[in-house]
Amino acid sequence: MKKLSLQSKARIFYLTILILLSQTGFAGKPDTISFLHVSDIHLVFSLDILQKDLAKDRINYGFGVGAFDRFLQNMPKETKADFVVATGDLVDFYEGETVNYKMVGTSVEQFAQLLNKSNTLVFATLGNHDITAYSWGDSTRLTSQDIAGAARAAWIRNVPCFQYGTYYSRIFTTGTTIYRLIFLDDAFNRLDGNGNYAVPYIDKAQQSWLKSQFDASDKDVEIVIMHIPIKQGASDVEENSIYSVLNDQSSLKMVLAGHNHRNIITKFTDDNGAFYEVQTAAFATDREAWRLIRLTENNIIISAPGKSENELTIQIK
Repeated sequence: MKKLSLQSKARIFYLTILILLSQTGFAGKPDTISFLHVSDIHLVFSLDILQKDLAKDRINYGFGVGAFDRFLQNMPKETKADFVVATGDLVDFYEGETVNYKMVGTSVEQFAQLLNKSNTLVFATLGNHDITAYSWGDSTRLTSQDIAGAARAAWIRNVPCFQYGTYYSRIFTTGTTIYRLIFLDDAFNRLDGNGNYAVPYIDKAQQSWLKSQFDASDKDVEIVIMHIPIKQGASDVEENSIYSVLNDQSSLKMVLAGHNHRNIITKFTDDNGAFYEVQTAAFATDREAWRLIRLTENNIIISAPGKSENELTIQIK
């Protein structure tokens, strides 16, 4: 009999747990579904093989693999979380220049092996670093997303939550409430030319898909999960293509994001109601940068960073 690869075992584990958690898999509907939100992990594998100046530039992220491994092994059990949601910058770069001045991209496969080892169900979005290549110029790091297509293909090939693409949705039920978790891919942020773009950015195809997710049912509560948040400093959110979809949705209650490496909660209000954007700081620089989020029949309960105590409760009924 042919032995299953680690990748195949991970996909079987992922699908089995997903069936147990999903709407159609419960023998009885749970009172609460809990998950941990973590962001901006920036894992760097094999720092020693990188070109010396590039390695020096990224050394602050060079010691996170063990910490994230311990997080996956222990924190879901300690908090009784059903799964982990990671909002991008899972690794610090897809491809990097080595001491031999060659570009090597093995971070995705190494990240997948870390997930396989943990047996923790992880849903993720891609961040800008996850589709980025690093090299070194005369005195500075050179950053490119020209390899975004190859990077996305690697994530789809290796990490189970991306098996059908880098944007997707999942449905969970607590009591009589149906939650639709919508995972976006807004990782591309190096837009050149004179196009009318605003970051965070998704293309027309993904915008259409996002609208279809909101239109799929008038009975569910939506949570949108992405890397780059809507609110970008002083930028006008009304010009953003993602916000133009979100602000029409009265059933949208929360957006989860990261990217800015800060713990921020922002309330957006318009004629259709209100939703909250919850950002969690970077796990890469703060090992307590996680939030416990509990979905109940009547409320979404968000903890303070690194604690089980509540910071925000969003009423949905």
